[in-house]
Amino acid sequence: MAMSVLLDFVYFFKQSFSTRAFFYPYAFIVWSRFGLLLIMIPALIYHQVIKFKCQAPAELNAEEQQRRLGENRTLGFKMYTGLPFMQFSGFHRLLAVKNFSRYVGTGLFVDLVGTLCLVFLQGLNNSTVVQDLAGFSNTKLQSLALITKFVLIIDIGLECLMFGFELY
Repeated sequence: MAMSVLLDFVYFFKQSFSTRAFFYPYAFIVWSRFGLLLIMIPALIYHQVIKFKCQAPAELNAEEQQRRLGENRTLGFKMYTGLPFMQFSGFHRLLAVKNFSRYVGTGLFVDLVGTLCLVFLQGLNNSTVVQDLAGFSNTKLQSLALITKFVLIIDIGLECLMFGFELY
């Protein structure tokens, strides 16, 4: 998945687009993944760390309770800051499905929809772009980008099956 995200950005910056009708939707899909990251970090930290009221065990003294609550808050900040980066790069699949089913399911859905849209746009652009505009061809980039997309679609399908088996 990380390879596919990297190729999406390389394709966006290096490939010439035949029309703006292909460029703007492609740019929106590629950058929306990054925008989702910027939106999710503060939202998760607010809802899961700041708003969450944690209670330390009652048998501990007040100083130990405060130390544990501070430690839990610090670890919560780290974890919920890392989750959006995992969804951005595709490493959300490494999370335990039983504990993080919402994040894994959302990540798989975003990956599948984004990949299908980008395959459609890349295929249309590759078929309409004029090759050898400046004496060079980007066919290796085009081929590699589409091949990784098709492999990713197969991978996401298998991941969805495993997600269903693990969850139910």
